[in-house]
Amino acid sequence: MPARDPKSLIKVVGEILDCIPDYVGIIDEDRKIHFVNKALHEMVDAEMKEIIDQYCNIMVHGLIAPPKECPLLQSIRTGEPQKNEYYSREHDVWYSLEIYPMNIEIDGKKTFLHIARDISDKKRFEDAILRVNNIGEFYLDLLTHDISNMVQPILSYLQLLNEIPELNMKYGKFISIPLEEAKRISKLTKIIRRLSLHEPRKHIIVTVYMKEEIEKCIEEMNRQFPEKNINVIFSHDSYLGPIDICNEFMNPIFKICRYITKLSDDRSINLQITLKLNKNEELFYLTATGDGPAFNKGFLDKYFDRYYDGVFKKEGLGYDIAFY
Repeated sequence: MPARDPKSLIKVVGEILDCIPDYVGIIDEDRKIHFVNKALHEMVDAEMKEIIDQYCNIMVHGLIAPPKECPLLQSIRTGEPQKNEYYSREHDVWYSLEIYPMNIEIDGKKTFLHIARDISDKKRFEDAILRVNNIGEFYLDLLTHDISNMVQPILSYLQLLNEIPELNMKYGKFISIPLEEAKRISKLTKIIRRLSLHEPRKHIIVTVYMKEEIEKCIEEMNRQFPEKNINVIFSHDSYLGPIDICNEFMNPIFKICRYITKLSDDRSINLQITLKLNKNEELFYLTATGDGPAFNKGFLDKYFDRYYDGVFKKEGLGYDIAFY
């Protein structure tokens, strides 16, 4: 049976490749273009006759030399599929580049299936996740600063959050704290003055400050880690809660409450937290209040000694939360 003409094979394969939303082309070892699918054709925005037999680095990338990230050379050397990532500064787009050797030759040249996929959203999303995951590390670093200099790191952190890329179109709002709100953080000096370099365990009355930002933090954590089941309900009455979280989220949530809070003389805000190891097993339960009688004292007396000795301490008629 006579060998089928390579160009007719490419035409048949091309009907399938036209259905793929990724940018797909067939090139030879010299980077000459022999086929582009519909998506790549539309991206290049040129007549097909102006694309075929042109060099892909010139026609597609607009470069005299191919980008260093191009996996074609390595695929030619190894005879194996290769994959890499490439950032186009001109278009501000990240691409995943894939090269697959084909079993056909055109004019004596080996051919390769070249696939480019736009992964810009994925890369920016990963970057945002890394920034969000740095929250815990930030608080750890914050606690190592001299107490008298703690306000500036807080302001710096709020500035960092304000610069997180917006991905509202696909992924919803990421943490965003207006700088004018950040200026109000200076009121935290009332709390900071209660701390001591010589006594690391101090007890801070928790009332809600910048409630919306706390909600955004928890909303973002739920988006990134839906299995953690983090939930917070705020009210301006005597009840604030619950927050259902797994063990590893306890300290970050506590520290969010601590550093985004302020003392309030005109109202009593209570914080109710239920900490769970899993959906069915409750580890402990607590209620903390800024002023006025503490709730469920008997329950607290029973459980904080057993699980968190020294973390909670009775102060007058209320319970303060101790942070480290």
